[in-house]
Amino acid sequence: MENKLCTKCGKIKPLSEFHRSAGSKDGFVSRCKVCISEYQSDYYIKHCEERLTYTKKYKEEYPEKVADSNAKYYRQHRNEAAEYYRQHREEILTRGAKYKAEHAEDIAVYNREDKLQRNYGFTIDEYDKMLESQGNGCAICGTAPEENGRRLAVDHDHETGRVRGLLCRNCNLALGHLKDNPALCWWAMLYLEKHEQEVEEK
Repeated sequence: MENKLCTKCGKIKPLSEFHRSAGSKDGFVSRCKVCISEYQSDYYIKHCEERLTYTKKYKEEYPEKVADSNAKYYRQHRNEAAEYYRQHREEILTRGAKYKAEHAEDIAVYNREDKLQRNYGFTIDEYDKMLESQGNGCAICGTAPEENGRRLAVDHDHETGRVRGLLCRNCNLALGHLKDNPALCWWAMLYLEKHEQEVEEK
């Protein structure tokens, strides 16, 4: 038998399009690699928050085990993955573009959640609550996200990683240029006040 019927899409495909399975009669799983990939993508997005929480906790508890597992998997499947991609490049790219177009909103939410989790250990819900606690504006100048067309940046202590607040782009950059140094911020304020007073006296 060189071909097999996929029970999901109903197409007859070469056996190379199916993952092997020691527990099945013919030695292969019932669904083709493409259908399994699509199912896994749908499942991942629907359960992204749950998976992110679990994955983050597991990585924190077993960092060495995770690193060893990733390295081992890459070594074992590097050539196989490269060959599969070479043979199905156009199909993979077309399927990926279609999926992104159909799930653009879900993907955007997932990517945002993933970025917040990876960079700050933050969730979208925690971000929204912090924004509300700041009066829905920058913690320094009060600028609302709608005023400059972008979300407020998450400001954090670069030494401890602790999130301090949400800032507009200008205030976030200003703190960076002043090296997050309270003394420099203080001198900058005195400098401005001094020259403002000189203008008023004239």
